[in-house]
Amino acid sequence: MKEQKAHKKGLKTTAAVAIFAVVAAVVLVLDRATKAWAIASIPQEGLDFIPGLIGFRLVFNRGASFGMLQGATVVFLVISVVICVALLVYLVRYKRHLAFEAAALGLVFAGALGNAYDRLAYGQVTDFLNLEFMSFPIFNVADCGITVGVVLLVIFMVFSKNSPFAAEKPAGAHAAEGGGARGE
Repeated sequence: MKEQKAHKKGLKTTAAVAIFAVVAAVVLVLDRATKAWAIASIPQEGLDFIPGLIGFRLVFNRGASFGMLQGATVVFLVISVVICVALLVYLVRYKRHLAFEAAALGLVFAGALGNAYDRLAYGQVTDFLNLEFMSFPIFNVADCGITVGVVLLVIFMVFSKNSPFAAEKPAGAHAAEGGGARGE
């Protein structure tokens, strides 16, 4: 059986798991705390934080972004669980991760888990961040974690030599490129 390709450079799994866990915990705590604050503090008419730029408008979303798939709570719960399990499997399957990559995985995991918690506990997701300078759905900290984490993961997967999707060079290619006898 062929061995799984490990990252060439990076942190050991325990260090990567630690970074992942700290990032995920911080984002989850921020998500829960800001949602609790929003429910307790935002009046029906909303609050302007920086007028014309960002404000707080409390909405409860039973679907996805832009109001799509309203009432599909079970579907989103299943998707969230699958994403969280896949991220954990990826984290332990590969033996080395970059800190950047582990942090990005933690962001996505926390975002998926934060919104899944809302759907499971309340049947809806609490959203409250409103970009007033553009037409954009109202969102929350978990959504930010997912978005930033996915963007960072795409950057990692496309541009990093340590990506599990990076093309492997044939044996001796490094030396032929002037890399000397020390191969990677």
